[in-house]
Amino acid sequence: MRNEKIILASLQEFFETTFSIAIDRVEFQATRKEFEGDLTLVMFPFLKQTKSKPEELGEKAGAYLQANVPIVKGFNVVKGFLNLVIADEYYLEELNTAIAASNFGHRQVTA
Repeated sequence: MRNEKIILASLQEFFETTFSIAIDRVEFQATRKEFEGDLTLVMFPFLKQTKSKPEELGEKAGAYLQANVPIVKGFNVVKGFLNLVIADEYYLEELNTAIAASNFGHRQVTA
């Protein structure tokens, strides 16, 4: 998804500028229904490198993303999981882009 690429790029900047470490991937999950959010990031793989506690790292990363990524409307941290709330405008823009495509609503038929 496009939003994951945007968030990954910003997280790479966060880890580089804050901890001087390079990351190449992040584990994204759909946020569980009992928590607020649209997309969840798993912070556990970065604890050793950053010498941080799960909640502390999640708070720092969430604040950075909210300040630097316009599609991140808010966040919350549950243990080592950073739950991101994606702005409604992002979903509306994606929907409008899909609708504007010349092949919207058409199905490819293969023989």
